[in-house]
Amino acid sequence: MTDDQTRAAIAILVILGFFVLVTIVLIGFVDISSPEIAKLVGLLVGYITALLNPIIVRYFKEQPRP
Repeated sequence: MTDDQTRAAIAILVILGFFVLVTIVLIGFVDISSPEIAKLVGLLVGYITALLNPIIVRYFKEQPRP
């Protein structure tokens, strides 16, 4: 596996992890009525969102128009 393939695999895993976490919370598998759990979920979503920023900039940059 090359370095580019490894980077792409990590990027895909982080993006999928974000969507899985958000989906689990929105479906209701996590009881966010407790303030401690709600803070933890907010912390995790914020952390993963911060991880997504450089990935999105690298892999989804705007293409030049002809």
